[in-house]
This record gives sequence, structure tokens and C-alpha cells, in this order.
Amino acid sequence: MKLFNGLLRGGMFLLALAQATVFADSILLDDFSTNLTLSNVVFSALNSDGTVNPTGSTAGSAVSSFWKRIELAPGNMATWTDTVSPSFPNGILGGVRSGEIRNGTGSNQKSNFKILNGVMNVDSPSANMLCMTCLTYNFSTRQDLSIVSRLIVDFTTFDVSARGKVTMSVSLFDGVTTSSGDLATTTVNAGLNYFWLTGMQNWGRLNMSQIQQVKVGFSTNTPGVDFTVNSLAFTHAPEPNSLIVLGAITGISVVIRRFKNRRRRMLLISHQQCG
Repeated sequence: MKLFNGLLRGGMFLLALAQATVFADSILLDDFSTNLTLSNVVFSALNSDGTVNPTGSTAGSAVSSFWKRIELAPGNMATWTDTVSPSFPNGILGGVRSGEIRNGTGSNQKSNFKILNGVMNVDSPSANMLCMTCLTYNFSTRQDLSIVSRLIVDFTTFDVSARGKVTMSVSLFDGVTTSSGDLATTTVNAGLNYFWLTGMQNWGRLNMSQIQQVKVGFSTNTPGVDFTVNSLAFTHAPEPNSLIVLGAITGISVVIRRFKNRRRRMLLISHQQCG
């Protein structure tokens, strides 16, 4: 029993070590603790091809200050900028987040978008959502993302019906070169989801120590796609050490299981002999 308890404690320690290793050196892009700044939302009308129609109507589009929500009528676009408070500088990498949402002219219902209390929520009941949300992060001081190889998206909820119907677009700009690509959502689940960025166009040409802008977008042409996001972050490739630790944990779990089975057999034999 002492051996079993020791192995169990060792396994728990290694599990904690593995988790710390896996999540070490992650760079938070946005934890959505900064709510929408609704005072500077600008509505624009769109043409059927997605270009801005200067004479078009934006009737029906509005903001809800209570819910920190943008309500977008069909054929409209909303743009805005959110800036973190100097007293609370954390939450948005670089401190400034610009946003854009679009509801295509083919839609027949309003779409809703909000950022409130650490959650970004997208509700698109209509079809032809050109851009459910497109977020841009500009950095006055260039960011060193040299360790980055994956994007982490923490979905609070993600409907199974939305899998593969939402396109995630990502781009990074170093002042000279832009690396961009689309990320598939066919295997997305609620919780942490890791997306490799290294296959994006021009990835190898980026100066990762001088990143000046990051864009993350979610788009679909399918109605009824809803999801919520807790945070966006960058992280590195899994390190060999973490894989070794995970392998050790797996090995320990096997040993513990065999030890328990052996102990159970010995007790059974002992019981039979005594009987």
C-alpha cells in the first residue's frame, strides 16, 4: 500500500509538472476582460459584394450599453476600437483592440455580438454572415513572438452543428511581411483548442521578434452558428521534455494498474487458502 501511495503521489506530481510545462511561455492575446467600448461604434451600409455603400441605410443597427452588445441589421457593418484602462493594462496584448462585424445583404435577421465579463459571444441566426467578428491588434511596441507556433482558442461553447462551418483566419505582420492563413474548425470542441500556424503563407519569412499587428477573424455563410470564446493566446510547439513527462505519467499509470491487479490476485489467493 505504501508503494501504491508513493506511485500515486509521484504520478500526480508529474502530471502537475507536465501541465506547467505545456502551458509555460504562452502569450495572451486577449482574455476579453475589456468590454466593448460602445461609445465609438460606427455603422455602415454594405453593397451585395461587401463594399461600403455610403448612401445606404443603417436603420435597425444599434448598441446595447447594458449588455455591451452590438445589434447588426442585414446589409450593415460595425467597426469600433477598444483600449484597456491604464490602471488595468492586462487583458489585451498591446493594449488596443479594433473590431469589425458584418451582416451580409442576404441576411433576414439581425446578428448580435458582445464582449462582456471575459467572454466574446457571437450569435448569427441569419445566413450570409460575411464576418461574424474580425479582431485586429496593433502594437505600438513591437512584440517578440519568436516562440510562437500555435494559436490557442479557448471556446466556452461551440455548437457541434458549427464544426467545419466556421472559418478562422489569422494573420501576423512584422512591418514588411504578412503571414496569413485559414484554420479549420472541423474538430473544435468547448475548451482549449490548438491550431498550428507554421503552415501559413510566408511564415518562414516573418521576423517573429518584430511583430507589429495580429488579426484573428471568424466567418461563415451558414445560419445559426453561435459560439463563445474565453481567450486567445499564442504558444510554442510541444517541447520534448513535456512529451517525456507525459510518457512517464503514462508509464506510472500502467505500473499502478498492474500493481493493483497483482495485489487483488494475491488477496484472492490468500482468501482461498484461508478458506
